[in-house]
Amino acid sequence: MKKFLIRAILFCALIVVSLIAIVVLVSPLVRAKNDYVAATIDKENRLHSLPSPKIIFVGGSNLAFGINSNAISKKLNYPVVNMSLHGGLGLSYMLNEALDGVRKSDVVLLSTEYYLDKPELKLLTQLMDANPNAKKYIKLKPDELIPFYISDLQRCVTSSVKVIGKQFSDNIYIRNGFTVEGDLVSHLNKKNVPLVSPRLKEIDYTDDLQLINTFIDAVKKKGATVYYLFPTYQQSTFTLNKKAVTDFATLFHKNLKCPIINTPDTFVYNDSLYFNSEYHLNKQGREIRTQKLIEILSKNILTK
Repeated sequence: MKKFLIRAILFCALIVVSLIAIVVLVSPLVRAKNDYVAATIDKENRLHSLPSPKIIFVGGSNLAFGINSNAISKKLNYPVVNMSLHGGLGLSYMLNEALDGVRKSDVVLLSTEYYLDKPELKLLTQLMDANPNAKKYIKLKPDELIPFYISDLQRCVTSSVKVIGKQFSDNIYIRNGFTVEGDLVSHLNKKNVPLVSPRLKEIDYTDDLQLINTFIDAVKKKGATVYYLFPTYQQSTFTLNKKAVTDFATLFHKNLKCPIINTPDTFVYNDSLYFNSEYHLNKQGREIRTQKLIEILSKNILTK
């Protein structure tokens, strides 16, 4: 039995090593420098180069698609960096990445999608390939290693097929689709995509809240401030999931260690103001939300 276990461990180790070797050899040949996740390179550079005090937006694509950081910066007279990209990167990554650049007197505005939880491994492989610096913000559990490298191998195969077939990124989810501040604008002149309202799945959010509160404590230790904002949400999806959203809000109000400066319905708008997701505002919706956001921030930041 002991010999069998040793052989099994060695076999698994061989698989991991083989997968790593294949990925290392193939990745540079199929890397797309204009990938959507490569925008993290520019966001991180801006985060670390901006003077403080600055405003740092942290969250998923509800912020990437849904705010005009330049307008906010001009109105509030703060330099702004929008670190948000994709909820599929997971809470741990987005919080660790932002925390690394927080400095004294900064204002962190956290706005996560509802029940945002574990990352998508395939998306993490794309991220770590496009931005090697991202590795220091990601911690994989032992049981996630083999699935991760399998996902990475799949990414290499898919990328290889695209390169051979000369199929490149679309014209929306691209690195150069972002503004200097970190807002995605490549979708602003596109037509809305028909949307279906998905039902929210309520999950045990104890560990995730602890992760957020640990982040809040760390930000405070740096002499900075954190505020939480409920995300934008299309009206039909909000109506369908009102109980789940209410439960989420109640949980946050009871347990979150930072001020919550809006309500779940603050940024809920008509479906016509959403582009291709219940969280992704179109051009008109983005401006409406930005103006409302400026009003909220003016009351909660400039008065401090």
